[in-house]
Amino acid sequence: MSDNHTLEKALPTALSPSSASTFSQCPQRWKFRYIDRLPDPPGRSALLGTFAHAVLEHLFQEEPESRTKEKAKSIASTLWPETDSDPDFIALGLDDQEKTAFKRDCMSAFNGVWE
Repeated sequence: MSDNHTLEKALPTALSPSSASTFSQCPQRWKFRYIDRLPDPPGRSALLGTFAHAVLEHLFQEEPESRTKEKAKSIASTLWPETDSDPDFIALGLDDQEKTAFKRDCMSAFNGVWE
């Protein structure tokens, strides 16, 4: 099979508005996404949701009377080093102030359990 045939199979046959927008913003990102089919790294919101979900998952393994905000904070503190060292989280490039805001936003995300 020739390289041209392989390339023809890989190229999209049409551009959606979102793929055209991606191409105009960053042709390399477009190639990674639409030709190489590499996933985009998760953003801040996705990582925040993953962390909050992990905290709640651990919290709901506790007896109902132990499911308190304080216990959630304790679990979050225990789980934090794993998130802080995750390559996707590191790739966000957050400084200490932004990491503090991230943690605060996580607490807000699961505070609804008690409200």
